[in-house]
Amino acid sequence: MERDRLARLDERLERIEEQQDELLHLLRNEAAPAQTDRTHSHTDRLANLDDLEPQVRQGVKSTIEHLPDNVSESDFEQAVHKAGRTDPRTVEKYKNLLESRGILLPDPRTSSDYKWFSSPRKFALVCEQDPDLSAENIAELVDSLETLGKFSVKEYRDALPDSMADGDDLKIDEAF
Repeated sequence: MERDRLARLDERLERIEEQQDELLHLLRNEAAPAQTDRTHSHTDRLANLDDLEPQVRQGVKSTIEHLPDNVSESDFEQAVHKAGRTDPRTVEKYKNLLESRGILLPDPRTSSDYKWFSSPRKFALVCEQDPDLSAENIAELVDSLETLGKFSVKEYRDALPDSMADGDDLKIDEAF
């Protein structure tokens, strides 16, 4: 009975914090409209974590907050540990969860020491700017991510800065 009460309290607190974050975001955007752009932030991509238990959801969110844009295996483990989770099974569980929900996007470069991107913007920028990645490579990757429901072509385009997205010479446009 106590666990149910604590779970309800955790969920209520989380809803209040999310509402507070939304209000702060709205206030910031109204105060500085020139700073807004079309990129997705981590918080936008966390909407698909609502089905998780409150403890797991909080651990995952905390892990994401500690991730750099380019993520290696050791970066990921450190982020999970900073979130207060040290069990290797938890590290693996979080990794699978974030990959399956498209929060960790695969690094398309074969020569990279990194395994994922936690930033959709960084992912899209690397795809567009890396001379070793062809339009076909990018199309295959984004198409497979979209098929799995992880990341769509629209999200890819939205992640690009406005100055690039308005251009005509995007690799993603060559392929689709």
